[in-house]
Amino acid sequence: MTSERDIRIEKAQKLRDRGHDPYHPAKFERSDLIGEVRRKYENSSEGANNNYVSIGGRVTSIRNMGQSIFVDVQDQTGTVQVYAKKDNIGKDKLDTLKECIDVGDWLGVEGPIFKTRSGELSVEARGYRFLTKSIRPLPLGKSKDGERFSSLDDPGLIYSQPEIGLATDRMRFETLQKRTKIIRAVRENLWDKGFDETDTPVLEAIYGGANARPFVTHVNALNQLPAYLRISLELPLKRLIVGGFDGVFNLGHVFRNEGLDRSHNPEFTLLEVYKSMWDYTDIMNLTEEIITNSAQKTNGSLVVNYGNQEINLKTPWRRVTMHDILKEHTGVDISKASDLELKAMAARHNEDTLAKAGISRSLSDSELVEAVNQYNAKLPGSDGRIPIDTSRGIITAYLFEELVEPKLIQPTFVIDHPKETSPLCKPHRTNPELIERFELFINGWEFANAYSELNDPVLQRRLLEEQAQQLRAGQEEAMPMDEAFVKAIEYGMPTTGGLGIGIDRLVMLLTGHLWPKESPPSIRDVIFFPLTKPQD
Repeated sequence: MTSERDIRIEKAQKLRDRGHDPYHPAKFERSDLIGEVRRKYENSSEGANNNYVSIGGRVTSIRNMGQSIFVDVQDQTGTVQVYAKKDNIGKDKLDTLKECIDVGDWLGVEGPIFKTRSGELSVEARGYRFLTKSIRPLPLGKSKDGERFSSLDDPGLIYSQPEIGLATDRMRFETLQKRTKIIRAVRENLWDKGFDETDTPVLEAIYGGANARPFVTHVNALNQLPAYLRISLELPLKRLIVGGFDGVFNLGHVFRNEGLDRSHNPEFTLLEVYKSMWDYTDIMNLTEEIITNSAQKTNGSLVVNYGNQEINLKTPWRRVTMHDILKEHTGVDISKASDLELKAMAARHNEDTLAKAGISRSLSDSELVEAVNQYNAKLPGSDGRIPIDTSRGIITAYLFEELVEPKLIQPTFVIDHPKETSPLCKPHRTNPELIERFELFINGWEFANAYSELNDPVLQRRLLEEQAQQLRAGQEEAMPMDEAFVKAIEYGMPTTGGLGIGIDRLVMLLTGHLWPKESPPSIRDVIFFPLTKPQD
């Protein structure tokens, strides 16, 4: 049985036999991109002969009318209808076009602009050239009026072969095109403020800068085992501040060997920024500027529609301490609650696990905590445990993540976190139990994480040694000791403000309006090459 691919290969040969090599010449001169043609002539009443254009793009629709043919041609900027008839190009060229063209081919067309009786802007072909013959048909849908593009229902195919999704789903194309504009806006904003863009190593002997499980590899040339893909950009950038840079940033990929869901991908794009002589309040101002500038440049508005949520990015954004917002949402003043009360509060939140373990939520605080401790002790590992056998600060952060974070739809800086939540942050200037850290939440997601950076080398060494001890004890997301980093800040790191922003989530937010309300994008929809299972 002859396949569609075989038929198209035969058409390519037919073109050669008729003197039309479908893969030459090497260059095609365009007068305009299609979007520019539309901007110039959509509302023009000038005659067709006054506006001669040369356009090129992929064929997305074919309508054969006997003595003529209509073809839709699409490039990165838009789609325009091409009208070819015997009187203008001759019978032989018209027959060749009708017999050899397929959806997916790339076509160059020259001719005047005109409007059909229905008012549709079109190019009247006076000449054409096959730029590329597509021999593998794109997986398209059908419609009553002929072949045309439609979005695919197989996300695995779209993610594993992104060229198919880009070629057949205009919404996906526009989303990823807008991603490039958002990244450009972020870079330009920092360049304009005098920050230097620098590189940091992707492959590291010691990973650090975040609490995450790394990807492990091996460097054959150095016989180095193990080596790690970076989980953060932080520590190398701070070493550049030690070396004398005033403000630096890196926008690159980081890798965390963790879960995959609608807002998490093991490989993601991270922006990290460091500025000497700043603290976390200065960084909050910078964060507002980076995100609002990106929104204004790419969308022309600070109001974002994501699913059924309308989010207003107008500044200033709310700034609230973690303790205060926990009290606002739970009625509990964390600073006055006892350790026992906090543990019982965390246990009661795990209602499903308590039911599975046969533990009643109505027990007194002390009885509940004792029952949970006994349940946790029976588990062979950490999975499934109810998180109460940890420090006061970690429980506080856990309660915030579970009870408050999903409710923070409008932009909110949650500041002054418990000291146990990061070993790289400067202690709070008025409360030694806290650190000068903020996280930015929008739409229930964390968008940014920032510190007044810890620059006391003695304290930094002690905190990283504690992390290394936790790692040796089996805490897989604890940081190893990075001797080179600690030695670097021993030479003297000025007071510094640092920031990390997840670029993929920012793209999700700023492109959410392109997607149906009932199906806003997942993180894989805004990444050109997301991680997927291998396809057959």
